[in-house]
Amino acid sequence: KGTKVGSIYSFRAEPESIETLLYGGFDVVSVDNNHSFDYTREALKDSIARLKSAGIQVAPVTTQVQDTTIAFLAYQQWRMPEDFEKQIEAAKTQADLVVVSIHAGEEYAPEPSEFQRSFAHAAIDSGADLVIGHHPRVLQPLEQYEDGWIIYSLGNFLFDQAFSQETMQGAILKI
Repeated sequence: KGTKVGSIYSFRAEPESIETLLYGGFDVVSVDNNHSFDYTREALKDSIARLKSAGIQVAPVTTQVQDTTIAFLAYQQWRMPEDFEKQIEAAKTQADLVVVSIHAGEEYAPEPSEFQRSFAHAAIDSGADLVIGHHPRVLQPLEQYEDGWIIYSLGNFLFDQAFSQETMQGAILKI
């Protein structure tokens, strides 16, 4: 659904791609990124409804995995709520683990930006146990900060950018 309103780099996927997520074992996803509104709010709402209908939860969500309650929160640098720290603190009161997804940073940069570092540290300080970054399209470092872990960028997962070795690499976490 929706109409293209973004730049030449506007993205969306066919609804059938949800089957690939299911086959891959995805239970929770973030749709919070700089392309969320490339085809208007109508398309984003349609995507979320289709994911939920298929049994894939969309962050923010709190879920139970065996005896552990996990809160998944999602943010992006370009529409960051001012009260994100309070949201993380509130999630920590309801969950054993808080996982924060952040779409931020400069594309193709091998090191995290100052925004990525300050956000990730603030998230851990507010109660997040794990901060997972994406947007730079290349791998960036891991950091243990206080009692939490920060993955600044997982690189590309399913995105064909064959113009460099760095953009054809990505990471999957097993935690």
